[in-house]
Amino acid sequence: MWDRGCDEDTGGNMLRVAQRAFRLLRTAWAVKRLRQAEDEAMRRHAQQALTDIMAHSRGLTMKVGQVLAGMGDDSDYAKLTTGVEAWPLKKIVPVLEKTWGKPMRFMLESIEESVAAASLGQVHRAQLNQRDSVAIKVQYPDIAKAMDAEMRLSGWMPAVGPMKDWAFDMDSYKKTLKDTLT
Repeated sequence: MWDRGCDEDTGGNMLRVAQRAFRLLRTAWAVKRLRQAEDEAMRRHAQQALTDIMAHSRGLTMKVGQVLAGMGDDSDYAKLTTGVEAWPLKKIVPVLEKTWGKPMRFMLESIEESVAAASLGQVHRAQLNQRDSVAIKVQYPDIAKAMDAEMRLSGWMPAVGPMKDWAFDMDSYKKTLKDTLT
């Protein structure tokens, strides 16, 4: 049922999938509450709850929220593009050093904390030892595994409602989404 790499711990993989499933269920519940809101105050509260879930859900859930933010209204979703807390540099440095295969001091003169996070990673300003200024885009550790888990979970979603009525090719859409995000 789950694809496992040779070096992956089965229990850890199942736990990641379960955590992502729980987060997606919470998101679905919040969307349902938003759609069923009977007045503006309830709608506003439900939208804030949904945005909060998305803001703490790196990966596909946050990416959907960022797409909603780009739809042009002045909703809470807009904070998903600017107001999400970035991971501290102390968590990012080991990722960089593992990728480079050497301590950061051999590569960089300096690096700044990121001021904003994205759904899959974050960007840091830095200076190379040769003093050239660069932007370093860092993918969150294990985000690829998290995205894979979310995409597998989305594979369980049937085409319902308007998707079914319009004969929407959900499988092709999911494949395209996965290819794009990968």
